[in-house]
Amino acid sequence: MFLLTGARGQAGQAVIDMALKTNRRVKAIARSRRFPFADRIELLTADLRQLARYAPFLEDVEGFIHLAAARKNTLRDDVFEDLRILATLLKHWHQGNFIFASSQIVYSLGNLPHKEESPCSPVGWYAAGKLMSEQLIQAHFNTCTAAWKLNHQWVSFRIPPVFYRSQARSLQFLDAYVRAARKGRTFYWECTEEQARAVGSSWVGERDLANALLDSLAIEQSGIFNVDSGYLRWIDLIESLIRKLNSKSRIAFQGSKGVRMPHFDTRLDGSKWRLAAPASGPSRECLEEIVDEYLFRSNK
Repeated sequence: MFLLTGARGQAGQAVIDMALKTNRRVKAIARSRRFPFADRIELLTADLRQLARYAPFLEDVEGFIHLAAARKNTLRDDVFEDLRILATLLKHWHQGNFIFASSQIVYSLGNLPHKEESPCSPVGWYAAGKLMSEQLIQAHFNTCTAAWKLNHQWVSFRIPPVFYRSQARSLQFLDAYVRAARKGRTFYWECTEEQARAVGSSWVGERDLANALLDSLAIEQSGIFNVDSGYLRWIDLIESLIRKLNSKSRIAFQGSKGVRMPHFDTRLDGSKWRLAAPASGPSRECLEEIVDEYLFRSNK
């Protein structure tokens, strides 16, 4: 049985869904029971900020998947509070592996594709909190005995934009783009068309991410890993949405009004994870299939 934080989020629900399909037992801590699968797992309704009060709930877990994050981009929430919660979880880490959800935004711009040893230069408190959390986990691990390390590993996944198959509880980028296209809003890049067509990002599907998180509970190698399903160009995604939705939206270059699109390229090298956990295998998800399913579900 493993403990999951962030169970109410889209990634957390994907992990629970995959875990139940493979007959794994899940414990979770969430502020509310109002989310899918809540009645099929062992759930503690509580605030992670008061986690120290519920130590007995953590005693028999055999691994942690820590997905919860403040995402408020403030020093207090994304650094101080998130690090305090993480420290409490690490204090109760007695069995199994500890898995942490970090982000690709910790990397510096340029030097593509980003490898795990690439330079980091976080911009904003959310990114800084992710990088400091990685360092806290590693520092905690390094203070443990050699005998303890034989049966415990830590994994931090640097995650690119996640493509979900349904609307998220909190607004994600695909939700925002679909809403904007349905309203006929303009999508603009501040650069030329040639430059815009060279801008993209690695991405990961919710099922590929869930599989990686669950597979990492059994991995015998600690470290930081990039995880991805593929690479997309943002303009290709927007053109596809406009076409699929028969939208009146238009695309503008060197613009300044409408939905501002990413203007820098981000690409991850995910080979280290694929070598460490071959069971995860090549991507099982297709971006167009995910988008089509999302659009179908959002029309209901």
